Amino acid sequence: MLTAQPIRYVREMTIIGALFTVAYLFGVAEVVSWSFMPRSNLGPLRFVPMGIFILLTAAGALLSSGIARLLGLAILRNWPLAALCLFILWGGVYTRFVLGSVESFFGHAVGMLVFFATWVLATRIGPATAAVPLLRASAPFWLIMFGVVLYGFVIGKHLAHEIMYVFTPLPIFFGLMARTSLGRTVAFAAIIVVAALGLKNTTLIIGAISVFMLWIFSQPEVRSGQRRPFSVKSLVLLALIGGIAYWGWSQLSANVAEFSSGNTDFRQYNYAKLWHKFLASPLNGDYFIGTPNLVFDLYHIDQGQNLPSHSDILDVLAHGGIIGGGLLAGFIVLMVRAFLLTCANDGPDEHYAARVTFFTIAISALFTSSGNPVWANATNAFMFWSSLGLCQALVNPQRDHERGTWWRARVPRETDHQALAA
Repeated sequence: MLTAQPIRYVREMTIIGALFTVAYLFGVAEVVSWSFMPRSNLGPLRFVPMGIFILLTAAGALLSSGIARLLGLAILRNWPLAALCLFILWGGVYTRFVLGSVESFFGHAVGMLVFFATWVLATRIGPATAAVPLLRASAPFWLIMFGVVLYGFVIGKHLAHEIMYVFTPLPIFFGLMARTSLGRTVAFAAIIVVAALGLKNTTLIIGAISVFMLWIFSQPEVRSGQRRPFSVKSLVLLALIGGIAYWGWSQLSANVAEFSSGNTDFRQYNYAKLWHKFLASPLNGDYFIGTPNLVFDLYHIDQGQNLPSHSDILDVLAHGGIIGGGLLAGFIVLMVRAFLLTCANDGPDEHYAARVTFFTIAISALFTSSGNPVWANATNAFMFWSSLGLCQALVNPQRDHERGTWWRARVPRETDHQALAA
């Protein structure tokens, strides 16, 4: 029989939960605002969500031994990313404070701290307790972005930027929560319409991934753990969805003049430069010393010639070599493995839906960062790393949120609250 929770614990959870929710939704609101005004207009506000998460975790670690312990566990459970963060931080600090250069990887490393802060805070609150309200509260923002995408399609402008990795998979949560086939059909339709009207290659591919995930994880056998989610049949389905998405892409690119080509010449030129940089020092790159930008001299660009490479993943490989790329790949493998170990529905449907949704957002975010400068922007970096942090907390095989972390008794399971209420 569970004893009453200490008053201090309840107060701590209330404060952390409130600030956690406000900061995340503030970040969502900021990326929505990009469709209505230049990102630079946000000014210092773009650092607010990141600052709340990092400062809240730091203060919590000083005041609560449980949060301090969780911070150590966050580093231990996600050690490849922690090592990569230190690697990037070393180069960024050296460039910024020794070489005196404003352009550095220092901001990239600070953004990565959001991942660990999110993991700690979500684990302390209870991952599902933290994630489910965020997904529900994001619905109005999704409707706004749907209006933005629809309006952009009508006027022929790309108003929805690379942040669509958050909004395109969001209907998965409501589709998996739906009690009827009509509800799931509406979720499928919402994903497809947003992906098609987004007028961008990235959004279309993320839409195909989201449709695949919603279809597979809607199956009762997969929900119950009786069948593995990724089998030969599911791979055939993925190939079929990919073929349909390719057909849709060919139709849109051929018949809609405003459909984005993805600036392939710009990207290929930069990617070739990054590849040559990697070949020059394949083991460790340049230790992330120097600028993350490249001088683009193929043709004139109004914004200037010193621009981001438009691939965070290739940046890691080019500037960190095999060591940096291997650490990032190791982290991705850990995340995928953890999801496969925990994806079966062993609790309330909303917990299951949250796990699948945030895993899809995480995969979509990684895909987006392979062709966009996501990590360099403070708000985008916050959304990227907080989404990955929530995913890792939700799929944590060790279930650290169910272990006592500042008093020596066990922390009640999230599912125990229902039993106590009954």
